[in-house]
Amino acid sequence: MTSIYIHYPYCLSKCHYCDFISFPCLNKEMENLTDFYLKELDYFNTITKNDEITSIYFGGGTPSLMPLSMLESILNHINKLWHIKKDIEITIEANPKTITKDKLKAYKTYNINRLSIGIQSLNNDSLKFLGRIHDKEDALQTLSLAQNYFDNINADFIYAIPNQTLSMWENELRDIVKLNLPHLSLYELIIEENTKLYKDVIAGKVNIINENIATDMYILTNEYLKNTTPQYEVSNYAKTSYQSQHNINYWEGGDYIGIGVASASRITKNKKFYLNENESTISKWKEKINDNNWHFEELTQNERAEELIIMGLRQVKGISITQFENIIRDSFFNFIDMKKLQNMIDNDFIILNDNNIKTTDKGMLVLDSILREIIK
Repeated sequence: MTSIYIHYPYCLSKCHYCDFISFPCLNKEMENLTDFYLKELDYFNTITKNDEITSIYFGGGTPSLMPLSMLESILNHINKLWHIKKDIEITIEANPKTITKDKLKAYKTYNINRLSIGIQSLNNDSLKFLGRIHDKEDALQTLSLAQNYFDNINADFIYAIPNQTLSMWENELRDIVKLNLPHLSLYELIIEENTKLYKDVIAGKVNIINENIATDMYILTNEYLKNTTPQYEVSNYAKTSYQSQHNINYWEGGDYIGIGVASASRITKNKKFYLNENESTISKWKEKINDNNWHFEELTQNERAEELIIMGLRQVKGISITQFENIIRDSFFNFIDMKKLQNMIDNDFIILNDNNIKTTDKGMLVLDSILREIIK
């Protein structure tokens, strides 16, 4: 399976917590990047032309700012270059302030069938704190409009926001459940370097939330959603058959092609694993494409195995050992500290069956620590 990710780098403004490669365009004109996207797709097709494309994902930035002509050109080019899976999942991320009825109609025309809306909160004070450009009313109006055109909708939310209490998050969860969306991505706020929020924390202007409260919020989230949109990955929840196929391909070790500024690719060729990472500025990315200057780093078997273990154990269902070994072509247990694994099993952090390893609910709470312990 091979997925394609297209990174659109422009936003209307930079959110206070965001460390993604994105560039505010409120006071400047966005460049037409179409030719560069198409050239990059052409290059990747030379090394993956026999692959079937199983999902396409437009991320950012704010890809719902992408001109419709650019979006149409990219999708037409992908269809021309590759064999496309019959029931391919095509997702576009959107900001509530950038969605219109005409855009939604166009997306349907282009066979986009999944919409991911960055709502982040249904509390106006939290939205202002996060630096979002929309309010609760904008979010609800956008969702209502989107549901006229799309069945498969995800909404992103953030919890463990400074000054947020457990009861505040419970009230918000109650409202989120009422939305009756098929997919939810619920993330604990992480204070990332090189963000406004990080600078405010360092300056003592913002106090981060207590870790125990954040854990309680995570537990409450799983409990609240288990009967409607159960958890299938650390931060992702879905009704039956609405899990993100694009993300599952990442988590299960499928190949993926990253197009655009700061995007990354993982390609398997001749039983070897290759990584490509794009430059983090538009000018350097364009220069690379114009110069046809491609550089792939070969990943060792150990490096790729570690990636698969880290990504796979994020899933509630865990890792298929057979699937892992088909990709890595070696025993799963050659990459694991067996003594520490047994300790995790004995202490009810991990469940190991004949062909599956997964964390318990208790283990998912300390997943990062588990991974540090068991990976050789």
